Amino acid sequence: MNVDVTVENQGYQVESFNLSVYYNKINLIGVKQIVNLQPNANVTLGFTWNTSEVNEGFYPISAYAEPVPDEIDISDNTYVDGVVEVRTGPPPLIIHDVAVLTVSSSSTVVYVGEVVEIFIVVKNQGNFTETFNLIASADLNTTIIGDETTIGSLTVENLVLNGEKSLVFYWDTLCVVEGCYVLSVLASQVPGEKNVGNNLYVDGVVQVKPSPPLMIHDVAILTVSSSSILVYVGEVVEIFVVVKNQGNFTESFNVTSFYDLHVVETLLVENLGGNSERTLVFRWNTQEVMEGNYTLSASATMVPGEENLKNNSCEDGVVTVVEAPKGWFIPCWLYLLLLLILIVVLMIAWLCRRRKRKKAEDAFYSGWTAWYYGYDMRNRALDLESN
Repeated sequence: MNVDVTVENQGYQVESFNLSVYYNKINLIGVKQIVNLQPNANVTLGFTWNTSEVNEGFYPISAYAEPVPDEIDISDNTYVDGVVEVRTGPPPLIIHDVAVLTVSSSSTVVYVGEVVEIFIVVKNQGNFTETFNLIASADLNTTIIGDETTIGSLTVENLVLNGEKSLVFYWDTLCVVEGCYVLSVLASQVPGEKNVGNNLYVDGVVQVKPSPPLMIHDVAILTVSSSSILVYVGEVVEIFVVVKNQGNFTESFNVTSFYDLHVVETLLVENLGGNSERTLVFRWNTQEVMEGNYTLSASATMVPGEENLKNNSCEDGVVTVVEAPKGWFIPCWLYLLLLLILIVVLMIAWLCRRRKRKKAEDAFYSGWTAWYYGYDMRNRALDLESN
């Protein structure tokens, strides 16, 4: 009979010690030495118990780890677990039978390049400890035998009788052709195994789809400019900021304009489509601004998933703010207004003069002058012109 014992170094020093295994607490099965066991490490040792000279009965199995120098806690140096029944007569029939119980996947629909987890549960349905291999496959066309893609292989070691074990395969679909794949797992036949019908388990379909288009998130400030580069304290300057969505996903984000380190205003850009631009207008009131040269800049907040942040801000343009001249000051726009008024007055005077002249002509040709000469001088003038 095989007895496996696992020991662990729960201290902080490398230890060497003897490990003894007993049946019926006092009868020694064997002793083995453990050399240089690292801290927090464990090791499993196997012992063989020959029951040829053992009487029938029930025997508890125990293991004892010899205390190491300066060991404080020795309460866990002894472990008693399990009772073995020893019988006389012929040994029971040895049955070798391993089986795959279940196969499932972490997802039923994946994109090319994603990793799928394949969960397997196997069982030793015999009465002898077994070691065997598992091969997981994905079959694209179940009508052709052998036309499958191997996902991977694993080794199940020392699976005790009636014991179960869960394992995971990781299927990388990077080089997999799109389509629907049927999953299967095959356990290798162990020596003496007769029932191999449960060694193969086919279940579960995973659809592999083409990779979706890469989503790019990238907003940028292209330019920053102003309506004037020289302004008087108290005037309002318009700052023009051109933003662009250089990605392929509609974005919403905030843009803040600055003069030096001072905030001018923050505006919200909503639903800017991919590869689209938009011009924002900020109004900078210089009422409380001191004289000097100020550098204009703008900054856009990072959108979710954005990696390129270098173009989220832009600095461009200098505006000079000066005090307005003392005394009477006439702004330039007032001169333009006066010029416009003068033009309108001159046009009105010209129209009035023209109208007055025409009225005088009409009076000369059809008034008292025509009565004095006894005929219509307008018609006579027209006749003379025609002749």
